[in-house]
Amino acid sequence: MLKLSYIFMTIVGISGCAMGGLVNISEPHMAKEHGSYIIDSSGIIHHSNIEISVKPETYKVGLLAAGPLIPVVPLGSGNDFNRQKTRFKIVLQFDPKGSTISFAPNNSHLLINHKFFSPISFEGPLNDIVGAREVARSIPGHSWVCQKDGDYSSSMGVALKHQITITEKSCVIIEFPMITPDTSSEFQLHLEGFKIDGKEIETIQLFFKPSTRSTYSLMG
Repeated sequence: MLKLSYIFMTIVGISGCAMGGLVNISEPHMAKEHGSYIIDSSGIIHHSNIEISVKPETYKVGLLAAGPLIPVVPLGSGNDFNRQKTRFKIVLQFDPKGSTISFAPNNSHLLINHKFFSPISFEGPLNDIVGAREVARSIPGHSWVCQKDGDYSSSMGVALKHQITITEKSCVIIEFPMITPDTSSEFQLHLEGFKIDGKEIETIQLFFKPSTRSTYSLMG
């Protein structure tokens, strides 16, 4: 018994500790007849040479586990950060790849439970880019995220009608006047009035459905 314990501790010491779990998410889909855009298997939207990710902040961490190399010891459920008690935010991530993207946040419309909602505030563009870690990696879309400056504040009112210009990898966070839905909810997001290099493109229409992804990280 002591020998087995020694072997187990040695493995942990050499390989580090692995942590994994399940994450409940809202997964994006696009109408098959939408010929101008494609959405790849990683959840990134492609139009011409630009890339866009749309990440609703609905995700909830389910069962967590840990162990050496393979997480097999249950740790219980994760923390959903009480998002279901806060206003619903959706993160738009842009990679213009040399082009210029422009849009007004108030041209984004949310459809859920047969009701339409328009944004009441937004933050961005945020361009402090870092690689996604752990839970963030399990959310469909780009493998990077935007860090938020603590001094950055939301823009509201008439500012929602102003055009935002994107020329580099950036994020814009739009907030809707409703409580964050559960990941079991289905909803749609319509992104209208987008321009690429000054030319307006057709509406991007996304459907979000509940899904579950796995997450894994090795800490040593």
